[in-house]
Amino acid sequence: MGWLEASVKIVTALAWPAVVLVAVILLRREIGQVFRRLNRFAGPAGIEAEFREEVAATSELAEVAAPDKPDELALPSQRDGAARLAPNPTLSDLIEEAERHPVGGVMRAWHLVEDALNPRETGRRLVPSYQRLMELRREGVISDDLFVLGRRLQELRNKVAHGRVIPDPPEVRDFVTSTWRLAAALNQLPTESALPPFED
Repeated sequence: MGWLEASVKIVTALAWPAVVLVAVILLRREIGQVFRRLNRFAGPAGIEAEFREEVAATSELAEVAAPDKPDELALPSQRDGAARLAPNPTLSDLIEEAERHPVGGVMRAWHLVEDALNPRETGRRLVPSYQRLMELRREGVISDDLFVLGRRLQELRNKVAHGRVIPDPPEVRDFVTSTWRLAAALNQLPTESALPPFED
């Protein structure tokens, strides 16, 4: 066997490991994102349990901070005879929908909070939910517990919206119920108090 043939065999033997190594180095960020998305299915128990524990703790906070859990919500955009774009959701309908479509259910539930924070009939410009929650807390309109509840729910919503986790039925039920409680509490605020003037 000549040196050329030996060199070809060595290069051939090292080609696939080299290709895999280069691919892992170049695609490490994308591969990491894939594994984070799969943590609900293939990750260690600690990773899988983290979201569940956050949802459970947020659910406990919601029961204390917003104990009212009505069957229906009067959406701010539908108060005072405003045009109804869709029927008022009930909590049981929203939970049933969320169990069928977890990601969509989480998003729809969070929209109830956004609608309560930015009522359409006021004609005011929309502001991010976090900013509105900060304004309401600063003005003394909502308690610290409601503010923390809103922030926790938004963080959980973001994890689902960005594909970092897909909630299972118990998690999505707890999330929807906690979000419902927060939206109900925000809807009970007087409109003029709930919307302090902007400081431009």
